[in-house]
Amino acid sequence: MTEPDFLRSAFDQLASEELPVPQADRVVRRGRQRRRHARGKLAAAAAAAVILAIGTGQLIVLATQPRPVATGQARSGLCTAAPDAALAAALARPAAPSQTGAIQPIAVNQDGTAVYVYTDSSSFRGIAEENATTGSIITRIQSLPSGPYEAVGESVAGGRLIWADLAATRAGAANSWHPVYLWSPQHGITALEPAGQHGNALSGPVVDNQKLAAWAEADGRMQEIVEANLGTGVTEIISRGYVGAPIFIGSVLVWPVASSSNRATSQLVARYSASFPAMKPAAVPVQLRAAGSASLIGSNGMATAYISPDLRQLFYSPSPSAPARLMLRLPAGTTFAADDPLVGYGYLGWTTSSASYLASPATLAAARVTAGGALAWAADYVFVIAPPSASTGPAGVWYLVRGSVIAGLRCAAPARHPGARG
Repeated sequence: MTEPDFLRSAFDQLASEELPVPQADRVVRRGRQRRRHARGKLAAAAAAAVILAIGTGQLIVLATQPRPVATGQARSGLCTAAPDAALAAALARPAAPSQTGAIQPIAVNQDGTAVYVYTDSSSFRGIAEENATTGSIITRIQSLPSGPYEAVGESVAGGRLIWADLAATRAGAANSWHPVYLWSPQHGITALEPAGQHGNALSGPVVDNQKLAAWAEADGRMQEIVEANLGTGVTEIISRGYVGAPIFIGSVLVWPVASSSNRATSQLVARYSASFPAMKPAAVPVQLRAAGSASLIGSNGMATAYISPDLRQLFYSPSPSAPARLMLRLPAGTTFAADDPLVGYGYLGWTTSSASYLASPATLAAARVTAGGALAWAADYVFVIAPPSASTGPAGVWYLVRGSVIAGLRCAAPARHPGARG
């Protein structure tokens, strides 16, 4: 079954169940940021190869008179998006086109004029701030030794960047994350480490309201949830155990906890995040109450999506107080990529085993934006990362799409019956 046919089939199946979906006026946007899709582990042996594989390729957009997947109305479930000129234009302009070496996007600044990247060019290897249009380096933030690396993080108010990077030390060796760093143009780089520790991050940092950050960390064999006050630089350990990557949702910080190293039986716990450090127990938000052992969760601080443990179902909720509802069920033989869904300001994104999609949370119109490749969260924007191709070589090519463009997608018009009049 081809990818467009699979998409229509899956959407048709969901639409036939007449599941309720969120209305446009219930999709709440808030100035909170979500990490790039990343759930790093110390033994991620394939990470180096994955980074090298992020390269160029042809993007495939459903823009050739797509057949509607249901009735063309949002209330019937996800639908194929109609051709959209703004999306097509965004996917025709590679970001940072002057780069000739491997490049990986990390975050974008507040107005979209600059991007933070890991770059491995002939002139510089490391973390840098670059012009989003020309690719010229604005600031060399951190020089790194021979890679490859994977870097994950978020931009923070004041032109700051918070991130962690993953390094492959040598062929066949276990990869390891460096500590979480905070960089600002005024004060340079600060390592955010709990007192007396020299641990490595196990996940990318998540940011709450530009003031707090949290991530999973390992100090020796101990796994921890760490929280940092970005104003003071104070960093505290708030939980220990078999923990997974945390996420801020509404007024709480949530993370999965397992009873053993077998994370198949994990459950979610929550702490109130209004005061630092987050130590007061809280109820898990309603939108995640039915998530079970799901650990692939995306959120912009209000709207949340998660993928079922079997990687077959995608659920979405516009608010911490609204239960998540089934948005998409994949047919047998197809699964979601083992990565967080993207929930940005104006878009919902996901990647299957063969393609990546973006959808408007308001209209639920969805478009395939790349065959293969990947998506990365960037607050008001989304990074669309194309796979390598023979025609363009291994250089990294990716596209920066504004969330408002995705929010404006509309469902294709219903197919007219041959005998219909008018």
